[in-house]
Amino acid sequence: MACAPPCTIWAADTPPKGHEVVLVVPGPRRSDEMMPSGVRRITLPAAKIPYTGGYRLVDPRRARAVLTGLRPDRIEVSDRLTLRGLGRWAADHGVPSVAISHERLDRLLHQFALPDLAARRVADWANRRMAASYDTVVCTTGFARAEFDRIGSRNVAQVALGVDLATFAPSHRDPALRARLARTAEAMLVHCGRLSPEKHVERCIDTVAELHQSRRRVRLVLAGAGPRRAALQRRATGLPVTFLGVRAQAQ
Repeated sequence: MACAPPCTIWAADTPPKGHEVVLVVPGPRRSDEMMPSGVRRITLPAAKIPYTGGYRLVDPRRARAVLTGLRPDRIEVSDRLTLRGLGRWAADHGVPSVAISHERLDRLLHQFALPDLAARRVADWANRRMAASYDTVVCTTGFARAEFDRIGSRNVAQVALGVDLATFAPSHRDPALRARLARTAEAMLVHCGRLSPEKHVERCIDTVAELHQSRRRVRLVLAGAGPRRAALQRRATGLPVTFLGVRAQAQ
């Protein structure tokens, strides 16, 4: 599935104490900007994929043209659909390459397009070709890695997503914020993430519905935004569910 960002490019001429990082991402129109973090972001025009909640298809020719101009030292690609062929481009240009897999292609194909058995066969064929064209495939979970182990790929590494333990530490717990969000509930459930189809946020709401029907005093707090918000709000009507949207910091 094409996602944002689909391709992270580690560009040439890196400064002595770090890397020059260039993100190539899909969007409605082309742009080239320097972000406050010091990362350069190039947006390529890309059409939306219907019924996927905002995912976009990137033209691989445009991506290759950007790469040719940047002359990167490394590339990291997390678009497993339209940019999967960049591994071959990297090999042809002597550039080490990494493909990131944090989801299961067979599950995505089954969710949006194909019956389970057909989705698995298509995913196995696609994953075999992709893994062979990249130096390394990095999976963030054992769940994501399983479909590569199934086809016997030997260049797969599992690297868990990191957490900033200095920021997300029990010492930063705010009882007043919890009390304000939980209200009169004896237990508070929290979902942090994009409100999009593949996240299956409706399961959280259905869980709260079951608990609420059993007269348990619970509250679900959803932090995040996305194309499914309106539908999820309708599903949560009458239930103890709070939609926070996107917050830069706790308020």
